[in-house]
Amino acid sequence: LDNAGIPYSVGPGNHDLTIFSSPTYYPKYFGVDRFTGKPWYGGAYDPANNYDNYSLFSASGMDFILINLRYNPDTAVLNWADALLKTYSDRRAIVVSHSILNVNDSWTGEGSTIFNALKDNPNLFLMLCGHMHSGSDGAAQRADKGDDGHTIYSVLADYQDFPNGGSGYLLKLRFVPGEDSIDLETYSPVLDSSLSGEYDPATLVYDMGGT
Repeated sequence: LDNAGIPYSVGPGNHDLTIFSSPTYYPKYFGVDRFTGKPWYGGAYDPANNYDNYSLFSASGMDFILINLRYNPDTAVLNWADALLKTYSDRRAIVVSHSILNVNDSWTGEGSTIFNALKDNPNLFLMLCGHMHSGSDGAAQRADKGDDGHTIYSVLADYQDFPNGGSGYLLKLRFVPGEDSIDLETYSPVLDSSLSGEYDPATLVYDMGGT
């Protein structure tokens, strides 16, 4: 990704934190130094570890902010994220954190806390996560209302319990501004195939000013 100049961001899982794994290698390999100077990188809550970071990017005439939060962010980190969403209220907002949903579409404890802390921001429309998984299910989703009544989607993708460690299955999100839709696809670059029926609906309705 670095050599190809492809924009990307990284958020830590629970085993990237010192409370679960010591030593932890996340700050060394995905610290601020890796991203400083990248035009999309916005900064970090704590530059010493880059556990919580944000990026700014634009596509198809739309401006976005993407915020990565550590596993189980505390009040100070959530206040930092809330302030970013308000500072960049003119940008469409995506929040990523390791634990938000269970595979049965319910909130995890961490996810409920994150949602309740940030749902007053009208620009927040999507939250993404992993962490929870089973041998037969690696997907979950839900749609909830923000304080102003707009829809905030949450989507889980985690296939590590599937054969071959998940065979690289990942969630692809295809934004289609002309149709005001976001298509969800579970795809494996290892198998070059997609899983069907993982998300219902598989197309999220989101106003992007389509005509």
